[in-house]
Amino acid sequence: MQGSALYSATANLEREAHELRHIAAVCDSDSEILRERIAMAEGVIQECRTRELPDVDSMVVAGSVVETQLYDLVAEDQAIEDTIYVLGKALDKERIPLDVFLKVGDGSMPFEWGETDWYLACENAGERTVFEESIG
Repeated sequence: MQGSALYSATANLEREAHELRHIAAVCDSDSEILRERIAMAEGVIQECRTRELPDVDSMVVAGSVVETQLYDLVAEDQAIEDTIYVLGKALDKERIPLDVFLKVGDGSMPFEWGETDWYLACENAGERTVFEESIG
């Protein structure tokens, strides 16, 4: 009885030892794969650190000439809106005095200083008209 129990226990231990060796082999294989992947990731990270950052304008590219023109129109429209907003805020917060804001230029500009908001508003309206005609 003890002999058969001992034989059965020995067989169970050998089976479990075989399973543990198999698990250890799988773990070793997985560890090696993980080390390779980590080395690859570190290589990519190092390459990205040494690579020059791309220009934002080169990353935003429209699919066609018409889309590029629409993109430019929207960008100009938003820039004009921002300029009008900043000029108004500067005047409201008295960062620039009214007489400087309304000051007549010396003719070197395509418009006089007193006409700045009017000129920008007209430009903005023109940009929006072209944009709306091109999409509508």
